[in-house]
Amino acid sequence: MDSGVGVPQSTTSSSGSDREATSPGRLPGAPVAVPGGDIGWDRESSAPGAGQLLHYRALSDAFLFTLVVSVPVLLWEELWRGQPMIDQPGHLWLVPAVITVAAFFIGGYIAGRHRRRRTGALLQAVALAVPVSLLLIIA
Repeated sequence: MDSGVGVPQSTTSSSGSDREATSPGRLPGAPVAVPGGDIGWDRESSAPGAGQLLHYRALSDAFLFTLVVSVPVLLWEELWRGQPMIDQPGHLWLVPAVITVAAFFIGGYIAGRHRRRRTGALLQAVALAVPVSLLLIIA
């Protein structure tokens, strides 16, 4: 029974190219040496959607979450006792406002969770907030 201790393990690219083997300690998406002395990018091990401007799967998950939470809450706010809560005495209207704001922040987190850089995550959050806000305002 061989435990494999002391034996360097490496994986090769599944793309079938002549790229050198990559070591398990290398960061995903890091540059790799390719034949001819050039430097290439290991796209197989990089994050999903890393080469795209927007990560559409995470963005669609965020759209769904934000709308599923905020639409019923805002509908409840508008139909409370036959008129909007903000037109009634008291501060009960703050409850749906806080829930809706929290839904947008959590949706922004969901949208940007696959991004490595803060600017990419912020771009995802803006790509979520603008259409959802317009949809909720128009509806």
